[in-house]
Amino acid sequence: RQKAEEEARRAAEEAQAKAAEEAKRAKEAAEAEAKRQKEEAERRAAADAEAARIAAEKEAMRIREEKEAEEMRVREKTEEMKRKAADLKRMEEEAAIKAAEEEKAKLEAMAKEEADRLEAEVKAKAEAAAKEAEEAKKAAEAKAEEVVSPRSAAVDPIEDKAQSDSAFTCGCIVC
Repeated sequence: RQKAEEEARRAAEEAQAKAAEEAKRAKEAAEAEAKRQKEEAERRAAADAEAARIAAEKEAMRIREEKEAEEMRVREKTEEMKRKAADLKRMEEEAAIKAAEEEKAKLEAMAKEEADRLEAEVKAKAEAAAKEAEEAKKAAEAKAEEVVSPRSAAVDPIEDKAQSDSAFTCGCIVC
């Protein structure tokens, strides 16, 4: 009986040792599994964090690119507005120059018309004066013919011709 008890105790101790060994192995396996799961969770968390960081960087880059594109559009629009303003100013200057040239041409035409009119007036006055002078000359010649010297009626035509040729050449008061 003692032997049976001894064997039962040994069997119980062995069973207990086996159970403790099994429990220890189960505990170690559970710890190893927990450690593996923890490491796997940490890897997944790190991978998720890296993916989130990459996504954030991509989003930041996209936002930066959109901002740069918007700034480029604004610069282009500003340049276009500056070009349009310069074109408008140039067109206004050209219009002003054209208007000034037209006004100058108009004034030159008016000045030419006035000069032509004045020239015509002067010419007409000169012609009138020449006509008056011609008429005065004819009148003076007619008057001079009317005044007949007393000798002219009695003088021979040939002698009269000779006297008339020498008339106004001797310098005397009668001539």
